[in-house]
Amino acid sequence: MYYINNHPYLIFLFFSFPLTGWLISRLPNKVIWVMLALFTILVIPVILGYSYNDDTNNAKFLYIASSCGYALIFKRRQLNFASCLTASAICFALFGFIAFMGVMFGSVVVKDKWNINDYQIKYIEERGFSGGPLMRYELNKYTKYSILIKNVDNKIDTDSVKTCTIKFEEVGLTFDKCQPDSLYLTVKK
Repeated sequence: MYYINNHPYLIFLFFSFPLTGWLISRLPNKVIWVMLALFTILVIPVILGYSYNDDTNNAKFLYIASSCGYALIFKRRQLNFASCLTASAICFALFGFIAFMGVMFGSVVVKDKWNINDYQIKYIEERGFSGGPLMRYELNKYTKYSILIKNVDNKIDTDSVKTCTIKFEEVGLTFDKCQPDSLYLTVKK
């Protein structure tokens, strides 16, 4: 749901994957299989709970893998272009509804972001379609090469005025938001 709230336009664009699959079906089968394998491998970290630093990559890789899968089905069944348009129309209605609901459910805005050592801390405002915002801190840890990032803890902001420290109990880290440049990310013992 978080991803749909942040990127409803990307979800909506999935209606065109049959059309892209039709274009890809013009390539040789070996090329399509290699592309499908490559982009499926690139989607595996997302399934395992990681995300790419550019979180639109998640949708891009899934889109290309879906298009390659559709291209192989298109070639194998020897479908015509009209069936491709029908599949796109069905996807248009389905993904259009999902994107509309994603917009109606609210929005998620990153108010502030700090990068300290191997960690990224985000101050996030989540707004539903009614009521006040939910403010929270999200602690993410970078992988070895900083391509992937994993959410390791979340902390709801209950006292942002009185204190500068945010304690992430699950991982035992404390962050001082009043002096973020001083690397006040310390391990709790």
